[in-house]
Amino acid sequence: MTDQVAVFAPSPQVTVTVEELEGRPDVHLHAGGQGFWQSRMITALGSPVTLCCAFGGETGQVLRHLMQVPGIEVRARAGTARNGAYVHDRRGGGPRAQRHPARPRDRQRHRGPRAGRPRRDQSHRREDRMTPRVLVTNDDGIDSPGLHALARCALDLGWTPVVAAPVTESSGTSAGLTAARDDRQVAVERRTLPGLAGVTAYAVAAYPGLIALIACHDGFGDRPDLLLSGVNLGGNIGRAVLHSGTVGAALTAGVNGVRAVAVSLDTELDPGAERHWDTATAFCRDLLPGVMELPGSTVLNLNVPDRPVGHVRPLRWVPLATYGRVQSKVTQLGAGLIEVGSVVVEGELEPGSDAALLAEGHATCTPLRPVSEDEALLRSLRE
Repeated sequence: MTDQVAVFAPSPQVTVTVEELEGRPDVHLHAGGQGFWQSRMITALGSPVTLCCAFGGETGQVLRHLMQVPGIEVRARAGTARNGAYVHDRRGGGPRAQRHPARPRDRQRHRGPRAGRPRRDQSHRREDRMTPRVLVTNDDGIDSPGLHALARCALDLGWTPVVAAPVTESSGTSAGLTAARDDRQVAVERRTLPGLAGVTAYAVAAYPGLIALIACHDGFGDRPDLLLSGVNLGGNIGRAVLHSGTVGAALTAGVNGVRAVAVSLDTELDPGAERHWDTATAFCRDLLPGVMELPGSTVLNLNVPDRPVGHVRPLRWVPLATYGRVQSKVTQLGAGLIEVGSVVVEGELEPGSDAALLAEGHATCTPLRPVSEDEALLRSLRE
């Protein structure tokens, strides 16, 4: 993408993140709100953005500085109301959000013929219309604690999760559409998951890519608004994400017009080690409200270091590395046998890449583009 894109941001706001870093409070200010998230995503995909918005009050003055981001040209007018703020207090292991509106509602401003009459309760209609439906899957299997943590993440936001995950571990299956039965029928079993009473859950005899495809075609109830894949045991970084079942499920959702986030915990594969699943879901929870404002085919790949949330450095938007520390190794074992394994490669990682920033202790996120044609090569071949 290279064309200039115009984005209208009707209500930009200041986002304040409060964390605990090495025992001390750590406060970050960011620009956020409807429109600004989309602009950041578009620039990450390679297109410059003209952002049209209004600034008002002291928070508006702060936003003028926070929105000075490479690739985004801000064209603003002075507004009469101050801009709002949104606070994430992530001390104590998880975020607690508090919204500070731009201006309290003045209930006396608009008094029409029904003024003074009791209003009909339409809260159930608002909930039906506004509560996102989330499909939660993974490639580590239905019994993975990372899967259960990700479902609780959706619940914590007040959203409606449905869990559908492979009955057995299915790592490295990419976006494969394999089912356990040869006749393409898929066995599905209802499950009750620990700590998720009341959440509909299915153990599915299929790879996560096929589970995502089924979900996008109403196979587990209504089509989801969002697919969450993970939390994967181990990072998914660099171009090797092509082979990940976790990322493959997210890309399948994106191809079918459903937003998706793949979430991975970058950890040692020691079966006895403690896992900080809540750290991964805390960063995911921060992302999700903004994700729901993005286009339907959006796919994000989130990686989080396996450490307490207060010891993780701030999230960075980064490109994929060409290679990571762990690379494939193919060994000829003899006639008719080949061993495919992995090896840890020492040396400097590509500066600024997801592999490098993750190794430095940052959470990282990369927008991924589902399968599409190479537009530049296609144009040159047609000429």
